[in-house]
Amino acid sequence: FQRQPGGGLSIHARPLRAGDLAPTFATHASGLINSQRLFSQRFGHFEMRARLPRGRGFWPAFWLLPSAGGWPPEIDVMEVLGHDPRTLVVSVHATEEGRRLTLSQAVRAPDLSADFHTFGASWTAEHIRFFLDDVEVHSFPAPPSLRRHAMYMLANLAVGGPGSWPGAAAANLTGSLDIAWIRAWQFADLLAGSG
Repeated sequence: FQRQPGGGLSIHARPLRAGDLAPTFATHASGLINSQRLFSQRFGHFEMRARLPRGRGFWPAFWLLPSAGGWPPEIDVMEVLGHDPRTLVVSVHATEEGRRLTLSQAVRAPDLSADFHTFGASWTAEHIRFFLDDVEVHSFPAPPSLRRHAMYMLANLAVGGPGSWPGAAAANLTGSLDIAWIRAWQFADLLAGSG
């Protein structure tokens, strides 16, 4: 991790070095930040402004998990594969009536590694709407099971291995997920009813 001027943060991925503590199958070191012990909410808008890395094996993501633990549910505000920085993937994972439910959509985008972009999701009891640079790019009906959960935010830069979705990273590949800010807010009608 490296703090940026103006308060931003970079999550760096680099090849493992002798002495690094890592699973035997790992090739790179990277990181993850989350708000689990600091902040969670049920419904609301969640947003991150970031510049993504380029390169096969990189897998940056901004996502939500339940503060009480367990999986699913999960809301993927943003996932991008480093070898395809023009495709934004948004997803929702839930369990409905005892069955796993996955809703996922690939969205064409500008090169998300070339500059900073804003990724957002607005979650209500009825819908989850996804945004890129303040423009709605997709929506799903909100699975009813999500209504029971407060969610916390995570941002990470994963690095894939052989056979993984992002593919294996070259041994000398380095990169960073540069985050300008992450923020969340509640909808005014929910705040008015919380007193």
